[in-house]
Amino acid sequence: MAEALSDAGARDEADEVAELALRTPNGYQRGYENTARIFIKNQGITGVEQLLEIWRSTPLLAQDGRWLRGVIAALPTCQEHWERLLPVARELGRALVALPTADSTSAMSGLRFLFDIEGADAVPLAVDSALRRSWSWLSWKDIREIASECVAFGRLEDAITLWRQILSQPHTGPGIDLDVLEDIEAAGATAEAAACVMALLDDKTLHAPRRLRLRQLLAWLEEGERYAPMTPSVST
Repeated sequence: MAEALSDAGARDEADEVAELALRTPNGYQRGYENTARIFIKNQGITGVEQLLEIWRSTPLLAQDGRWLRGVIAALPTCQEHWERLLPVARELGRALVALPTADSTSAMSGLRFLFDIEGADAVPLAVDSALRRSWSWLSWKDIREIASECVAFGRLEDAITLWRQILSQPHTGPGIDLDVLEDIEAAGATAEAAACVMALLDDKTLHAPRRLRLRQLLAWLEEGERYAPMTPSVST
């Protein structure tokens, strides 16, 4: 209805209907996205800022991530108003990541959005979120993706923190472990990978099956001169 009113030139009425729809919980993501686009089209940058006010003043919209995902998808990316757009985009993106009811799809959608608009500034939030949440919240693939983003932004230490977390888990499959090691090697951090595995092997509480797996991974790193152990040179 809002779109029909807008097309007919009844912008005020269209905005009223759009705002009502945007304040209504339990809607569909696509519906929120389309309505937000109409709202922004009619009101410009002021409409974007009003979306943030709607979010802040309507707690029922936080029941799941559909509203945030829809509205974020509708946000413009024009550089002309970026100084006013960025604070709104940042707050909505971080709200999606922090949403207690968000599933992994919503959370990763929020993190990808923040990486796009904040770049390396989003790395601490991404790493902290991945480490604080239960591991059922994100898949191993999700954690690997976050680690890869860290590498892309030159934050290798943060990436290693996430890789170490994955390798320390007792119930990952062999395919996941090898994928992680390949990620580390692709990042040019083979020595760090070996050091990480050896540090984990020093854990006296490590279960025997996991210890065996880690030894196999270390051997895989050393195979075919993929990793040359770094030993101090001895002068004669």
